[in-house]
Amino acid sequence: MSLRASDVMRRSLGIIDASASLADLERAFADAEVSGFPVVQHGRVVGVVSHTDVVRHLAAKEEPPRLSSFYADLDDFSSEDASEHLADLAARRGRTLDALRVSDVMTPSVVSVPPDAGIAEVAKILTEHAIHRVLVIDSDTLVGVISALDLARLVAEGTLV
Repeated sequence: MSLRASDVMRRSLGIIDASASLADLERAFADAEVSGFPVVQHGRVVGVVSHTDVVRHLAAKEEPPRLSSFYADLDDFSSEDASEHLADLAARRGRTLDALRVSDVMTPSVVSVPPDAGIAEVAKILTEHAIHRVLVIDSDTLVGVISALDLARLVAEGTLV
């Protein structure tokens, strides 16, 4: 039996609504102890957002990234320092975190696989896009996420060789 995305995906994951303020987003990051979320609008995934996406927007870099850092693992993430930094960046641009919405800073690129995708296909997508996470979407509904760490764990357990 070949493993499928639905066999290894994590079903419990946070999401954020596209209309949420950046202040709400920062609270959600801190509460969930994560650095990114899939973004939904009317129950459908419309993008992803990471702490780095917010910083890039507030710092007004010229060229936005092709993919959000949501897909990458951030080991040195500190939600307390991040919130202070974002508030400072927003103030320097004459904005507040309450005035900006997730939809203003999110990355609309969604990298996903269907639940019946084979694990080799998942690994190929992770490699081709140089990302660490892929969303699992079934008929426009987010049903899970698979990370490179999830695949490494399967190898370590001997489930995937």
